[in-house]
Amino acid sequence: MLTSLALTAMTLSGCGSDAGTTDDQSTSTGDEVLAGSMTELFAQYLDDEALSDFEREVLERAAETGAISQADYDEAFTQYQQCVSDLGYTETWTQLPSGVYQVTPPLFDSQEATDRYAEQATECATGTVMVVEALFNQQQVNPDLLSDSRAVAVDCLLEGGFVDGTYTVEDFDRDLETPPEASFDVSDPIANACLSSAGYSIAVQ
Repeated sequence: MLTSLALTAMTLSGCGSDAGTTDDQSTSTGDEVLAGSMTELFAQYLDDEALSDFEREVLERAAETGAISQADYDEAFTQYQQCVSDLGYTETWTQLPSGVYQVTPPLFDSQEATDRYAEQATECATGTVMVVEALFNQQQVNPDLLSDSRAVAVDCLLEGGFVDGTYTVEDFDRDLETPPEASFDVSDPIANACLSSAGYSIAVQ
């Protein structure tokens, strides 16, 4: 449920950000990793006593098999979606090539309504999709478990042929500052999916 709310991005260190960069990112070499393996990352999260029973069941299965299944992620998203729907909100969503759902929030006529939706959507995601999606997304788009989300986006763009081997995270930083002048077409659905999966949201006019 990758959205402009950046619910997934907030869950893992280095997994997603706003269009700017942090001090840690600006000095990153791109080689730091979140864990030695997905199984190790699952084990780290299983130490969290705040996990819901559902989240714990999913992560225990993942620790045994080495991966979160699409079915478990879909169930997490369904639980989130039902909660939001029960509150009276109608979201639209698109499934990215990674299998993650990118949510487009409803339009509101006031900032107060927008803020209320954001708060309630976060509450719905907590215990259902937030942690599961953060880990599922890492599994799908960041197999090397790079902690710098910029490096994740660059790898995806390189694999898709949108940039060449000389393209760096510094180039990516500059492209985020002026998307219309970027080295790649940010409006291309696949390129935009690379950005979304790494936690970046760029509005395409």
